[in-house]
Amino acid sequence: MSIRIIHTLYPVTLQDEGRQGFRAFGVPVSGAMDPLSYRLANMLCGNPPGAVALEITLHGLHILFEEDMLISICGGGSLPVLDGEPLGCFRPLYVKQGSMIEFKPSATACRMYLAMAGGFKAEEMMGSGSTYVSAAIGGREGRVLRKGDRLRCAGSPALLSTRIRLDLERNSSAKVCVARWGSYPFPNLFESDHSLRYLPGPEWDGFMPEAHRCFLTESFQVTDRSDRMGYQLSGPVLKHSADEEMLSTGVCQGTVQVTHAGVPVILMADGQTTGGYPRIAQIITADIALCGQRRPGSTIRFIPVSAKESLALLRSQTNQLLAIERSIRIRYGM
Repeated sequence: MSIRIIHTLYPVTLQDEGRQGFRAFGVPVSGAMDPLSYRLANMLCGNPPGAVALEITLHGLHILFEEDMLISICGGGSLPVLDGEPLGCFRPLYVKQGSMIEFKPSATACRMYLAMAGGFKAEEMMGSGSTYVSAAIGGREGRVLRKGDRLRCAGSPALLSTRIRLDLERNSSAKVCVARWGSYPFPNLFESDHSLRYLPGPEWDGFMPEAHRCFLTESFQVTDRSDRMGYQLSGPVLKHSADEEMLSTGVCQGTVQVTHAGVPVILMADGQTTGGYPRIAQIITADIALCGQRRPGSTIRFIPVSAKESLALLRSQTNQLLAIERSIRIRYGM
């Protein structure tokens, strides 16, 4: 099974759960910027965890289906259409050979995930097929996808995928059959403005009281200088009390560093593994997906939570995904 890229405008890459266990060697985890939408897309077409999917930034992608295919599309930032008609997202789709899906502009969010039954074939490096463009590894030649690329299936679809496909195939002769069931458990991911919850960073106490006040009460905006490596924010200047240079220390996705000019930067999936700027905060794991859906121009506010609250939020999120997976398996007698 294969699809062909007809047109792209913004970056489109192949991503999975990321390159785990290599940060000590300076290799970022990479993987999906919105892990919730990514995982949900794979669940809805019956894939096992970790299957490679398309990460579609904003709009402008046109893809041609060269064979019949079971897929699902989850996320935000664009509106997928087939022959001018909007497609159902957050549910399985059985798309017929020769169909063309276009991703039209949307007003909110930033990233869509398209999963196909069996997962996309990708060049694996360090146990992951995720594209890390800066090092030119993973995905398709370690780069963003471009016109003419043909993407193939990684292997035979799982039994669950086959059962979903057969269920849709016998109920429709149209170009695309949209399942009557689906799941939309995290609608707040796709709002234009949102609050990100955080824990104080290691250098929190070194910031001026005014910086603390601004961080807690003021809004910040995601600037155009934002990508998979990090989001630079505009807003109040955050001053640190120390003038001397810091030694480089460990950072990870969700770390909020503050430059010498007082500008906050949120590190993202492809961000570096060490940094020399003071760390004012750490976005909690449960809000990484929210962060991944922020587009340039969107507004962010920061809300403090305790470590106990952070763990409870992550546990609730994980349990929601597990419940969705169980319900799909029960529906198809597995």
